[in-house]
Amino acid sequence: MQLGWVCLMATCKFSTAAEHFGMLHRAGAGTVAGFLAAANKQWRLQSVAGCAACLVLAVTWNLWSLQGAGFWLLGLSGAMMLLYTLVTVVVALTIIGMPLLQLAHTLAIEFGDRSTETRMSQLLARIVEPRFFHDGSFGFFYFLKEQWPRGQLTALLMTSEFTGERRWERLFANLNFKDRFVAPAVEGVDSNMIVLSQAHNCRDSASLTIETHAVSDQVAGESTEFQVVRIPTLQSTRPVTVECDGWPFEDWELAGDNAIVIRCQAKRAKFVVYTGYTGPTGASP
Repeated sequence: MQLGWVCLMATCKFSTAAEHFGMLHRAGAGTVAGFLAAANKQWRLQSVAGCAACLVLAVTWNLWSLQGAGFWLLGLSGAMMLLYTLVTVVVALTIIGMPLLQLAHTLAIEFGDRSTETRMSQLLARIVEPRFFHDGSFGFFYFLKEQWPRGQLTALLMTSEFTGERRWERLFANLNFKDRFVAPAVEGVDSNMIVLSQAHNCRDSASLTIETHAVSDQVAGESTEFQVVRIPTLQSTRPVTVECDGWPFEDWELAGDNAIVIRCQAKRAKFVVYTGYTGPTGASP
């Protein structure tokens, strides 16, 4: 894993100048004057220093290898480095290079590389073109002059919104993830009306916290509903209680043996359903 990270960082160092030119060209700074005015001087100096450091390291390694492998290894490695750099430049000048930048950004967050995270964030902020469109929806358009945002590019960019060092490692190394299928959960959400930013079981308070948001301004305030299922207290004498934004909430009803239906409006609201569940939740440790 660490070797792959080193290779990726080397790629970013070699292609920084090309990335800047290609991305800023799509952002409307394609002339030399525009590029020089838009590119940050400190970033350029750091990029040159990074490229020089990589070249010095490569030459040193090749000279050392002459002791056993011979002169041909130096020539082969130099040719491979030149080809690698050319490919990186070509990729960086196209839309294909954007996933590389986004991957470098999310991996910098994953490994706690704050310096790289900051620099990649500054670069991405200038090329992803975040804006609202259509009926109040939000997306990243990358100065491609298209009607809709690119789905895969946006999805990869959103991986960096899940912040915290080693967060993806904890997610995929979670051996207790199946426990979430026995804990209380939210179902039946009308995705045309509301989205959820939180649906979290808390064992200490025996509750499920749900935070809703309207999909757009056009549907804000309209009526909708969703279900909370696998509630164990419905099978016992302990009552279920619901709160909304800290106040008792009564607009709900039973929906079978272990589920309830909550009626609400399409808006930002925080519901707390006291389910009585204190078992495993399947969350990452």
